[in-house]
Amino acid sequence: MDTATREYLLAKKEKVSKQFKKVMQELYGERLAKVILYGSYARGDFHEESDIDFLVVLNDESINTFREVKFVNEQINKIVLEWSMAISFVPMNIKRFEKAKTPLLHFIRKEGKIL
Repeated sequence: MDTATREYLLAKKEKVSKQFKKVMQELYGERLAKVILYGSYARGDFHEESDIDFLVVLNDESINTFREVKFVNEQINKIVLEWSMAISFVPMNIKRFEKAKTPLLHFIRKEGKIL
């Protein structure tokens, strides 16, 4: 990938990330603990077809993942259409984020960037 394309994608990622976090703050309010960027954009090894991966950590004791995805899907789709960039997001409660020992969480804790 040439330098101009890389810089363009990085700038686009910054705008998408800010907009995504703002939407999560508006939708969840006090329920939102943190938004973490992970995956290829967090590591810096992205390419033109890479999606942007977010972990949305909620202060809830427990969550229904399907319900949370459905809850925010319309707003995420607006961002996807506006920026022509695929977004992947995983909602999770804070207790699981802090204590679970899954491969995904290992990499998110190691490489993720808190927004």
